[in-house]
Amino acid sequence: MTTTKKAVLSCDPGMGGAVCVLEEGSFDFLEMPRIGKQLDLGALALWIGQKRGVIAHAFIEQVGARPGQGVSTMFKFGRCYGAIEGIVAALGIPYTLVHPSKWTKEMHAGIEGGQSGKERSALAAARLFPHVDFRPSERCKKPHDGFVDCALLAEYGRRKMGL
Repeated sequence: MTTTKKAVLSCDPGMGGAVCVLEEGSFDFLEMPRIGKQLDLGALALWIGQKRGVIAHAFIEQVGARPGQGVSTMFKFGRCYGAIEGIVAALGIPYTLVHPSKWTKEMHAGIEGGQSGKERSALAAARLFPHVDFRPSERCKKPHDGFVDCALLAEYGRRKMGL
């Protein structure tokens, strides 16, 4: 008996990012695990590996260098991005790299105003998923940017996959 994989994994790279699995309208989030100032590759691989049995496809935000970022910061960012892609590929999960301008254009549709991209994302996520608390803990007053972006990227991916 085979089971149909219906979940979508999405990844918002970076040390302040997150990964999530969207399955049947529910999200399971993980803040990028760290040991000190380094990405905890083992914990990230373990978390994704435990969920690979339900994941139909992964969507990873395709990031690159940004003006004004320091060399050391961009190196860490790129290392995190590459680690995520490597883990997903090593686990045999099919994946697509998606440029932020592509998924935000679709997911921010209908959101007007001069808000920043992060504010538009938070508003879009709150409208699409009013039942989801995007705060990493009850003590936090604002949503986790990585959780918000992961949720929107996962929804973008779910739509593309027709799940």
